[in-house]
Amino acid sequence: MPECVSVSEFVHEVQEDWSSPTTSSFTSKMINCRNTIYLLEEVSAEREWRGEERLMLMKILANLQAGLG
Repeated sequence: MPECVSVSEFVHEVQEDWSSPTTSSFTSKMINCRNTIYLLEEVSAEREWRGEERLMLMKILANLQAGLG
C-alpha cells in the first residue's frame, strides 16, 4: 500500500520548501502526496458506488415485496 501523507506533514514540507528551496525534500515526497490524493479519491468513489448499489437493492426489494403482497 502506498504511503499516505497527513495534512500536517504536507504543510511542514511546504514550509520547509518555502524557507529553503535548495535543501528541501518536497519534490521527492510529491509521490506520497499524489498517492494520498489517489487513495482518498478511490475511497470516496467506492463509498459513492456502494450508496448507489444500496439504493438499487432497496428498490428491487420494494418491487419484490409489492409483487408478493
